[in-house]
Amino acid sequence: MKRVFKAISIVALIFVVGCAKSETTVKQETKTDSAPVELKTDDNIFPIYSDVYGGGIPTEMPFAPVSGAKMIVYLWEGTCKMKPVNDEVYKGKEALLVTAGAGTWFGFGFHKINPGSQKMLGFEKGYLKLAIKAAPGAGDVKVLVKHSYQTESWLNLDAYGFKADGKWHEISIPLADFIPQINFKDVNIMFGMAQGNKFVPMSKYWIDEIYWTKN
Repeated sequence: MKRVFKAISIVALIFVVGCAKSETTVKQETKTDSAPVELKTDDNIFPIYSDVYGGGIPTEMPFAPVSGAKMIVYLWEGTCKMKPVNDEVYKGKEALLVTAGAGTWFGFGFHKINPGSQKMLGFEKGYLKLAIKAAPGAGDVKVLVKHSYQTESWLNLDAYGFKADGKWHEISIPLADFIPQINFKDVNIMFGMAQGNKFVPMSKYWIDEIYWTKN
């Protein structure tokens, strides 16, 4: 697969995410009913894309501001498409639909910007968590944490409960499992995803509730 640091195309989706103070919730209405979505904050959580902990794409009503880093989503070399949807969600009001292109690979990443890296000390014994649903017959996928400027650490999701069966699966990956070992002082891609050993063009994936947790 082409390496992440090659030329990539920018998608105009910017996320405000971070480790915010505990014991704070903000209520906002869902698009589909009157039940509120409680935006929680937790010192042990670093939200990347989450209706529960913040960091989601602002749509009709922006999420309440939280302190921390800014990230931008890159669709690597235009190999996939991504859009928010509210009819296929795991939690909250919104998920992301990712559609692989017709080529030979696909990939995208949540890149840290300005200054370009994020200290994640304290997460050494933690987990990367996400929910993912893949259309039946979709190819398998692997996930990335990039650190130390050019070091890419990958893991295939098959070993962590991924199945292309049209159902949501909650994935929990010990951050210590990533190879090479993550340099938690200098992380520049908080989460990335690409095709695994089997690529199927035009495969569809829904992802939701992506975050790092210390425990």
